[in-house]
Amino acid sequence: MNKKYLFAFVFAFTVFLTACGSPPREYITELSESAFAGKSESSSAAESTVLVGVYVCGAVEAPGVVELPEGARVADAIAAAGGLRADADTRLLNQARRVADGEQITVLTAVEAEAYLKDDPGQLSGKQSGAPVLDGRVNLNLADAETLKTLPGIGEAKAEAIVQYRKANGAFERIEDVCNVPGIKGSVFDKIRDRITV
Repeated sequence: MNKKYLFAFVFAFTVFLTACGSPPREYITELSESAFAGKSESSSAAESTVLVGVYVCGAVEAPGVVELPEGARVADAIAAAGGLRADADTRLLNQARRVADGEQITVLTAVEAEAYLKDDPGQLSGKQSGAPVLDGRVNLNLADAETLKTLPGIGEAKAEAIVQYRKANGAFERIEDVCNVPGIKGSVFDKIRDRITV
């Protein structure tokens, strides 16, 4: 009699475990696949984000190199460097411009900006800048060979070629005109186009 009860109890317990125990294998497989798929999508999205390095200096709270997603703007770079200091002056800074990898952004103080504007009031109206480097871009018409060499792909020979071309032909009217300089072709221009101005 006791054996019958024991057998019935074991049978009932087994049925209970089967009905209410572990979830079906198909459910576990689906859950695992969806979890791995989500992880794979998020990791591939993170891997596909291209970062650029920009050096932000001058009147910002935390000067230094910041990393930003490709297509970020000057305003994003300034924010990544801790934001503007109280003495910053952004009148000569185009904060909507897209940044380029390896460029330098210098935020002027009010005193420095006034000095530039005093020397060349046309800067605010979009005329030629009186500074060889302003807003992180190199002015092809004003920069010397040493300043030109800070551009990617521009070594001593190409920098001198730009200076000599400028002396022989006058000021560059458009940034694309730099391609007329011997030794500077499309591949070099693509590297510097966002870092030069006229």
